[in-house]
Amino acid sequence: MRLEAVLNFLAYTCAAAAFACVFRHVHWFFAAAAAGLFLLALYRDKKATLIIPRWLVNVLSLAVILPVLLRLQPTRMIEPLLEALVILLGLKLLETRKARDHLQIYLLSLLLLVGSSLLSISAIFLVHFILLSILLTTSLMVLTHRSQQADMTLSMEHLGKILKSSALICLLALPLTIVFFLVLPRIPHPMMHLPGYEMEARSGFSDRVTLGEVSTIQLDRSVVFRAVMEPAHEKSLYWRGIVLDEFTGTTWRRSFQVHQGQPGAPRGKEVHQVIYLEPYGGHHLFALDKPIFVRGENLRMLPGLTFSLQDIPQRKLRYTAKSVASELLPETLSHHHHYLQLPPSHAPQIRRLVDEVLANSSSHLEKMERLRHFFQAEGFTYTLSELPVSDDPLKDFLLKTKEGNCEYFASALALMLRMADIPSRVVGGYRGGIYNGAAGYYLVTQKHAHVWVEAYIPSKGWVRLDPTPSMPLETLGRFESPLSHQFRLAIDTFHFYWARFVINYDLSQQIALAEAARNILANPPFPWDRTTRQMLPFVGGFLLVLLIFGGLAFLGNRPPMEKRLVTKFSRRLAAHGYKRSPQEGLEEFVNRIQEKDLREASRVFVEELERAVYRDQQLSREQTKRLELLIRRL
Repeated sequence: MRLEAVLNFLAYTCAAAAFACVFRHVHWFFAAAAAGLFLLALYRDKKATLIIPRWLVNVLSLAVILPVLLRLQPTRMIEPLLEALVILLGLKLLETRKARDHLQIYLLSLLLLVGSSLLSISAIFLVHFILLSILLTTSLMVLTHRSQQADMTLSMEHLGKILKSSALICLLALPLTIVFFLVLPRIPHPMMHLPGYEMEARSGFSDRVTLGEVSTIQLDRSVVFRAVMEPAHEKSLYWRGIVLDEFTGTTWRRSFQVHQGQPGAPRGKEVHQVIYLEPYGGHHLFALDKPIFVRGENLRMLPGLTFSLQDIPQRKLRYTAKSVASELLPETLSHHHHYLQLPPSHAPQIRRLVDEVLANSSSHLEKMERLRHFFQAEGFTYTLSELPVSDDPLKDFLLKTKEGNCEYFASALALMLRMADIPSRVVGGYRGGIYNGAAGYYLVTQKHAHVWVEAYIPSKGWVRLDPTPSMPLETLGRFESPLSHQFRLAIDTFHFYWARFVINYDLSQQIALAEAARNILANPPFPWDRTTRQMLPFVGGFLLVLLIFGGLAFLGNRPPMEKRLVTKFSRRLAAHGYKRSPQEGLEEFVNRIQEKDLREASRVFVEELERAVYRDQQLSREQTKRLELLIRRL
């Protein structure tokens, strides 16, 4: 292949890889314009008659830069710069490329990679980083060949060697990169927190839940959080988030007037969780029901054993929780009337229905059990489509359609309990989760969004009631082949460890790592003296540097393939009793072999090696394999 063609291919590949880093962050117009310039540059290279003057490219570049400078705002700085960079990269591809043009393409590609890291460092960033590192290193090595001989041709084998050397250089830089990662301070994700970059809420679990709202969330597969914990029984997988106590007829919301004291801790086995929360756009935290303790930064405890943050998080968040998986929450209620509040206008038909269901019942427990089983006995079904959206959706749900999602079931039961003089409220959170046994955590997505009811029994406290029937398999995300399910879990495991060990690796973990290292040095598992302990960091650093430079020296001093083959050939014949002296030529050496078959086989090897070497070309892969086979036959 011609060297110029290789360089052009690498330029397009670097540009495409850089564009893949940022296309999610730029406006569709700039992404389409960059793609158009990319295709136009390909067409220009194919049709040599199409010549675009350099002055025109420079004028267009200025026309791109000036509007970007005018669009920069304190609340929006990175995206306009990335949009300008992708256009400049497309324009640079249009030029007739000299060495400096290739270098500018590499620099623009690198700036796009860095710019994408200012907005997001997801797991895919690692793929982009590795790919661009190898491509840019390879491009610089090939560009060095051009400086020596512009019209050089490269064989596929030579190009493969350059690619391997580039990958090896990146690999040798890995130990030093790891040291920098462990030692140097970093800014938590995102790397550059700029004002105005607010997340749009996706969860809907703010301080209200509107009928039909969760159904749109349950069609979303986005990850909300991952909870590291031991596997638990499926019936206990309720993730508590908010408690709502006021109902308008269509919307539940949290009251700020009632200041009920915190309930007592339920009895049962404590379950410890380490939760990694995604920036979903809300400030509520989730933990296994019932959370008795949550520890994290800037937390506040709300009524009903719920927790939230002071501000909406803009990055992945880690916190710990301790829960008791119980259906009961002990509490002495002092504001019964507040949890018996009914909407200003509610259908009298619903009250008549409650009277029919509770006919001849006396105690609170009996009423609660009858209302709990009412939905099952009357054949209510779960659905996410064609939900009642009239002025009185609960009346239509209870008396007409008998189809709805968890909001309708929970709202209807809570309303009917209040009509029966039983205090009730609605709890929002998530139900279920996919357990990843390989990494030991529950994966909870928006599809698991759920709402249930808590009813108050004076002798017990708040009792969890969930009238919603079992959700269809496709709703829970289980309607997929085992292979695709395992593949999704494997990808999510990678995302989990990336967030755990890369994004959430902050100053506190650096201090913990340093403290652990200090404890090991102070109390080693084997005895050593004080001088040895003091010298250990220097010895470790010296060995690391020695390993890196030793690897580079080995690559630099490695003999060419033909000399290595001659060395193997000489060793093979030495095993037969024929030792070759350093001044002895190969043909002279072969002529003094006494065994005829061995001499003829050796002569074949020497002749084929000399034919390949005397052509002043590098050995191809096929020739190398052929010569190694001849050596093994000796």
